[in-house]
Amino acid sequence: MKKIILLIICHFLLNYVFPQEHYAILISGGDVEHDDDAYYSEFWYDLFLAYEDLIINQGYTADKVFVFYGTGAGDDFASSHSQYNISSHGWSGIVDFNNRYSTMNVQFANIANIITDEANLLIRWVCGHGEATTQASYYVGIYGDRSNLIETITEANLITMINQINNYKKRKIIWMTCHSGSLVSGAQTLNNNRTT
Repeated sequence: MKKIILLIICHFLLNYVFPQEHYAILISGGDVEHDDDAYYSEFWYDLFLAYEDLIINQGYTADKVFVFYGTGAGDDFASSHSQYNISSHGWSGIVDFNNRYSTMNVQFANIANIITDEANLLIRWVCGHGEATTQASYYVGIYGDRSNLIETITEANLITMINQINNYKKRKIIWMTCHSGSLVSGAQTLNNNRTT
């Protein structure tokens, strides 16, 4: 009986008195200017749904969710569909930074100074396009509206950028592009015993 009481007390202390912090980084590989575009509206729609899920269902707070999209703060897409519109929740904006490599690289370094080794980190490339001709040649594209390719980011640059954040308890990476398996099976990977 004493063991059960001790376990309950430990559970209470770990989850309520000393809760773990949860941070998330959401990245969309594009910028949307039109609703219902078969291949490009998803850059906003999927990003919005991922953010909404973190805030409403997963218990994240807006100050611990960093969003990279389009041209940066103020570039929230005003969708005519209420299920993808920030005003449906009374939010003034969800986008923090643009999605260019130079910005992401600097901001990942800044975020690394905030996250502690007791925090859990979610990094999610919400939507984008990836290409690879060999296992070591994976890259992602950053797009303006429709098929306007702005820049590409190599696998080596992605891994270096992400690994700047090395203080975390657990890290979960969700990457939605073609050929994204390169990030876990190439010459350079994001694998370690604290990453899923």
